[in-house]
Amino acid sequence: MKETFKQQFAPIHNFKKHILFIFMIAVALTTNAAQETVITVNNIYYRLSDPSSFAGSRRIKKATDWFNKYSELAKEKKLKGEDKMNVQKLKNYILKAEEPLRHIRFGQEWQRKEVVDRAVIKFILNYEIESIDTFFDSNDYFATCSGSRHAYGDIVIPEYVTYNDHEYKVVAISDRAFYECHKMTNVSIPHSIVTIGNEAFYKCTSLTNLYIPNSVEKIGGSAFAHCTSLLNIYLPDSLTTLSYCMFQGCNKLNSISIPNSVTSIGSKVFENCTNLNKVTIPDSVTEIGSGAFFGCTGMTEVTIPNSVTEIGDGVFEKCTGMTEVAIPNSVTKIGNDAFKSSGLVSITIPNSLTSIGSNAFGNCTNLKSVRWEIIDDKQLDSRMIDGMFKGCVNLQTFIFCDGIKRIPDNICKGMYNLKNIKFPNSVIKIGNGAFCLCTSLESISIPDSTEEIGEGAFMACIHLNNVKIPNSVTSINDKAFMGSGLSSIIIPNSVTRIGSKAFANCFRMNKEVIIPSSVNYMGDDVFGGSLGYNNITLPSKEDISGWALKWYNKALNGDPRAQFEMAECYIWGMGTKKNYNHAIYWAKKLAQQYHPLGLLFLYLWLRDDDCSYIKTALRNEAIKRATPLAEKGSAEAMYVLASLNGIDEKIWRKACDKGFSWAIIDRANHVGHNEAFDLLEPLAQQGHPMAQNNLGNKYKKAGLKYNSLKFLKKAEFWLKKAMQTGGNFFELPRYNLNTNNPNNL
Repeated sequence: MKETFKQQFAPIHNFKKHILFIFMIAVALTTNAAQETVITVNNIYYRLSDPSSFAGSRRIKKATDWFNKYSELAKEKKLKGEDKMNVQKLKNYILKAEEPLRHIRFGQEWQRKEVVDRAVIKFILNYEIESIDTFFDSNDYFATCSGSRHAYGDIVIPEYVTYNDHEYKVVAISDRAFYECHKMTNVSIPHSIVTIGNEAFYKCTSLTNLYIPNSVEKIGGSAFAHCTSLLNIYLPDSLTTLSYCMFQGCNKLNSISIPNSVTSIGSKVFENCTNLNKVTIPDSVTEIGSGAFFGCTGMTEVTIPNSVTEIGDGVFEKCTGMTEVAIPNSVTKIGNDAFKSSGLVSITIPNSLTSIGSNAFGNCTNLKSVRWEIIDDKQLDSRMIDGMFKGCVNLQTFIFCDGIKRIPDNICKGMYNLKNIKFPNSVIKIGNGAFCLCTSLESISIPDSTEEIGEGAFMACIHLNNVKIPNSVTSINDKAFMGSGLSSIIIPNSVTRIGSKAFANCFRMNKEVIIPSSVNYMGDDVFGGSLGYNNITLPSKEDISGWALKWYNKALNGDPRAQFEMAECYIWGMGTKKNYNHAIYWAKKLAQQYHPLGLLFLYLWLRDDDCSYIKTALRNEAIKRATPLAEKGSAEAMYVLASLNGIDEKIWRKACDKGFSWAIIDRANHVGHNEAFDLLEPLAQQGHPMAQNNLGNKYKKAGLKYNSLKFLKKAEFWLKKAMQTGGNFFELPRYNLNTNNPNNL
């Protein structure tokens, strides 16, 4: 039976006095004539695998050599149990020459007692032929340290080993050489080593310090990943690349010096090195790979040199301790999420950038100030800018440097806390949507150089009340100030064009606007919209009755609750005729003071098209205003929060317990009949027409469902009450209560 063998074994003895050796050696035999092969050998005392590289009589000879050696050990009682049985397997293999040598293992206890040349050695170095590969074209003999997962304590890798009377120079540490050697505390790497393979020291969790000699030119990916006790490491000047994941998860590594020879930092090199506090990147580096410093939460300072041209995706993502970083003018590209969720407080965007990835500075919640130095907005796609600072909820100041002619579209869109904008005198146009939804912006100084205000530039800036449009402006485009907080505006004589809805739905506008004669084009509904400036003549007191009359005088005197009730009266026709404009009038009175109830009403009842941003601004402002009031126990504020955040059982109950009528009415719409009766009955008895109407309808539905004449009579009673207090708004059902058949009711 013909067999091929992948591995063959031979013992090699190489020791130093009182020094622990545990590793595997790859042996390369070379000649002057041509490139030779490398033969890698492994510790045969650990396993004897099925060979495949050698066959025939040579195979038998190797097995015979091993049998003779182990037979002597067995006689000396140094092999026991399964090890002794393995010797018999070898004998059978020699005799039959057909049983593959698989799964033969020899114990280690005997090795610890063996004395060779009077040196006490815990483990003898032995080698297994593992693979064949080309190596060096040289007269020298070379070997690769292949390590051992059983290594522990202090490990010394020798510079030379001897095999078959040849001395071999150890030039490499192979892939996974010391993979997961959890008990290895130190390793001495000789100056002969040129290459360290992938995952060579992966998860050596007890390794604390490491010196890499200057002979090393390449270190593989994940070489020291998850060495969780590693405190210090020296990297030589011979390295040119820090490979991917090299120090990933080394969470005790607190400092590192990157040599000047390094030109590239690979992806995830220092990912989750949470204790790394200071990094200086040398001038030699031109590229920083994706996620290189991801999750380095302890890093407070990093220096990026002028040699770097690209910052990859997520390089500094979640570096929460990094409060500042200088991006040099050499950088042309910043990747997706590059600084996302970092601890940056301020940042300068250099003029050299031609590409910025999505969410590059997203969710930087500590970011307060941005300086924008990109002069030509065309060098960046508008889609790159949109959302660039998304989630930077505390960004308050945005500075545009001198020389900028056009403010990019959507650059500050949705920055709810932005309060300060500094324009240079070079600005000619403010881009479309540039400051849309900047709800904390109160005033702005538009420079005299500006000629055009873009579409929706300041839309939904509900606090923006102080704007001076300079004489240089000729065009105010569609929706430019739509839904803003302007109470008045002066349009200069330089303006020739005002776009549609430019000042529509400015709910705080209370002064008439004069259109200059220079304007030769005005779009539709410039000052219109439901919330726009208009002169509404309210009905006299004689036209109001019932529930509306209860609140009218208080509303005129500025009582917030009364103004809200009057808005509800006009919406539902309680004590007056239904009138949407009158309802909005009272809600605007309330919202102009940013009262949560007024903001809520406008949010719920604003019906105009193109008002999604305005509604978002109203909703956010209402929640912002109501939250602290609710914490202080305000039932009105609780009602606002419950209305805007969905049916929150806890908040609804608190608002109802405090007796706020509209909270009770709304909650009754989401519970069963019996609970609704209990909620609405007290309020109905107090004369609230909506409570009376809803209670009547609840009784009506219950009466029809359960064939209950009693419920139907109560329905009629409360619906009549609603009609009396509601000013003929509610219709009575046409019931024949004398019939005994509820189906005819």
